[in-house]
Amino acid sequence: MPHLLKEYAKSLGVKISKPIFKDHFFPLEFDKYIVIYNEDSTHSRNYKYFNIVVHILRPLFHKHNIKVVQLGSANHIEGVNKTLNLPLKQQAYIISKSMLYVGCDGVLSQIANFKRIPSVNIYGNIYKSLTKPLLGDSSKVIDLEPEWDKNPCFAPQDPKRQINFIKPELIAQSILKLIKIEKLKVNFKTLQAGHAFGNPAVEIVPTSFHNIEVDKNYNIFIRADYGLDMDSLKKYCAAHKSSLFFDFAIDMEQLMPYKSNIKEIFIFVDEDSDKIDSEYFENLNILNIKYTILVKNIKSLPKIQNQYFDYNIQTYNIDSAKNCVTDHKSKFFTKKKILKDGKVYASAAHMKKNLDNNDRVIDIDEFWQESQQFFIYEQS
Repeated sequence: MPHLLKEYAKSLGVKISKPIFKDHFFPLEFDKYIVIYNEDSTHSRNYKYFNIVVHILRPLFHKHNIKVVQLGSANHIEGVNKTLNLPLKQQAYIISKSMLYVGCDGVLSQIANFKRIPSVNIYGNIYKSLTKPLLGDSSKVIDLEPEWDKNPCFAPQDPKRQINFIKPELIAQSILKLIKIEKLKVNFKTLQAGHAFGNPAVEIVPTSFHNIEVDKNYNIFIRADYGLDMDSLKKYCAAHKSSLFFDFAIDMEQLMPYKSNIKEIFIFVDEDSDKIDSEYFENLNILNIKYTILVKNIKSLPKIQNQYFDYNIQTYNIDSAKNCVTDHKSKFFTKKKILKDGKVYASAAHMKKNLDNNDRVIDIDEFWQESQQFFIYEQS
């Protein structure tokens, strides 16, 4: 497909020429750095694995004292040395003094190319042939687009989030190729990435109470289905706005003093468990408490829907599955953590095995039931 700039020039009867652009000085305390820009405002152009790209490159960058500067993003990328929200002309100056620019295609990628700064450009909602930089040295540019599911969305919203089909190790390898500090092959391999990975969450098992501080960006879930001490549950409800999980009909009278902190109640129902009377859910309606009935086994869904025809029913983690081959070296990232009795677990499987602060894959059902929240990888 023809480049948009060439089509515009042809339609207007003008020649393509280099722009006149003056940047504005902005001081930095270091001079060896790369720039990362992530698009927050446009869903289809927002790449959620930049923190993994930084993780892959961190040892080599530390060895060569290379810093990472993040431009113009409300969501902080883990591992960057500095985050700056600046006007365009100062962003251009930061890019002009950098070793490399990496980000979604747009005005900053065009500026980097025009100023002959090596750049890795990623595409999320348009073919790279339509908007790739034309005004600089093409040998200093690597353009990465996903394997499109038929075609790009050409829209601000992409239900498939195709930009995230681009693997972080490919971006990291492209960066190393352009900055030419060492001829190395990235020793990282993506095995499986869940669609809910990156959603920050804290799950608290209320078997004992501990004062905790939770980042404001994290959702808090109290998992009484994993274990319950009623006094501890009350203290957590008093201390945090949270959603509650139960596998039985909790006596809501005991929790009414904390109603303002209860966002929603989730109740697991199984066809083999004791049936919860529909009157219980009617009482929740009267109390104006939001609730959802959760079903883990898809085969049980029709029967439970018939039993609770008038109530909100959802399936729970039925799309989670093992889709890769793992071994004892396989690890995973997650933005979820489970807190129980003063320990921190990365998954319910780790809690079951009592493996706190552990990032190794555990090949059991409980682990794969939560796999949509994980990014699973190998790194030698």
